[in-house]
Amino acid sequence: MKKIIENSYDYLFIGMLLLLPFSLAFPSIVLGLLVFSFIIDIKKINFDRLKTGPFYILYFIFFFIFVKALINNSLIIDQKILSRYLFVLVIPILFLKIKDLEKIKTALIISIQLMIVVSIFKITKHYIIFNNFPLGDGLLVNELLVLERPYAGFMSLMGLILSLEKIRNNDKNKGLFIFFSIMSIFFIILIAARNSFITLLFLFFLYIFFYLKISKLYKLTFIGSCFLIILTIVSLNKNILERFHINKDIEGTLSKIAIFEPRYVIWPCAYDLTKQEGFNPIVGFKSENEISAGLINCYSQKISNESRKGWFLERKFNTHNQFIAFFLSSGIIGFLALVSFYFLSIYLHRHNFFAAAILISFLFFFLFENVLSRQFGCYIFAIFAALFLLKKQSK
Repeated sequence: MKKIIENSYDYLFIGMLLLLPFSLAFPSIVLGLLVFSFIIDIKKINFDRLKTGPFYILYFIFFFIFVKALINNSLIIDQKILSRYLFVLVIPILFLKIKDLEKIKTALIISIQLMIVVSIFKITKHYIIFNNFPLGDGLLVNELLVLERPYAGFMSLMGLILSLEKIRNNDKNKGLFIFFSIMSIFFIILIAARNSFITLLFLFFLYIFFYLKISKLYKLTFIGSCFLIILTIVSLNKNILERFHINKDIEGTLSKIAIFEPRYVIWPCAYDLTKQEGFNPIVGFKSENEISAGLINCYSQKISNESRKGWFLERKFNTHNQFIAFFLSSGIIGFLALVSFYFLSIYLHRHNFFAAAILISFLFFFLFENVLSRQFGCYIFAIFAALFLLKKQSK
């Protein structure tokens, strides 16, 4: 009992992580308890662990965003998204009180595996009832998965990287983490999570070229064999072919992308916004609301198909790229700060493959999603940034 009381903060954090994929309400309550517990012991906390280049840049970004909103009187208008940024600021600080980071990593892996198991159960149940796998249908697949497909795939990738780190460190439950790794790869392929699949391939070849200590001949042989296996998996998986809009020829593929890929419309509209009078290249638009209204107006003008136009206007698609989002909202200052954060973080952790893999995965994810526009996205970004970017605890 004494040990439980002494480690109650860690157990609260673990509880938050286990609930995170399934609900945002309960983790928010637990987060409030963590903040209260942290404040009680604030005099014992070593804040020096936050004093790193990446965190200096990260806190500068959001300090700039909040000051800019204050100057432009947009704090109330943009309160929804600005309040989410607070998670990115607070969670790394809360990590300073955690005693055992390895238990936190294990909790994350278990949480992700629970998400995978529940999702596979729902998919299997659908197959038994309707006798089909609807994993090419974006709207239906999101109903069957615990998280939306991009986030389900991304969390599976995170679980894979954390599991491989446990295996590399010869964890006593090594066999279990090998099983978790296989489950994560299987799930990414099963749900045809495009971004996670591409990132996984990139990290795989990155590891072989720069981290695996074998001869060049063995590397080339290994890469060739793996390439054939990957090609076979892709060609046999109908969902992956559909997700990448692959057709019989290049022209057919490009025409399918133009029809089914929202970014084909979104990114040109985002570019058009930079030509408007209200856009300041140095500090961006005055508010997030202004950006959203500009994108919606562009969709209504550029999309001729009424059904497709209605879909875009109903969903109110954001920029689907975190770097573009920061450029529009914070100008060149916010954009360069975010780019600097990534390049500095990857450079400082280039010798640790698992830390580099996590950072590169987020980089790829940021290229295709507005991760920080979602509360869940802010949670996971803050958690993984804290796990790998905080200074190590002194002995």
